[in-house]
Amino acid sequence: MDQANLIREQYKSFIEKISVILIDLANALKNAGIELKQAVSELLDYEFGLSEQVFTILKWNKRNSDKLGEYEVAETESGSNNLRNA
Repeated sequence: MDQANLIREQYKSFIEKISVILIDLANALKNAGIELKQAVSELLDYEFGLSEQVFTILKWNKRNSDKLGEYEVAETESGSNNLRNA
């Protein structure tokens, strides 16, 4: 094998090793992101008593005031904007 082929093979081997490392890193970051999302969700549930179900039952109503201008308020079907009792 001549010098050029040897260098090419070493470069190819190096690229393959780096590719494996980068793929492992990407998978680890993805898994960490999923775990972080779950931890934040559990924290919100614990601290505020909120769950995703709360947000699916909300209805947004437009309001207007002199100070704030136009804005929206989230309310349940019963008209309450207290999320703990939603």
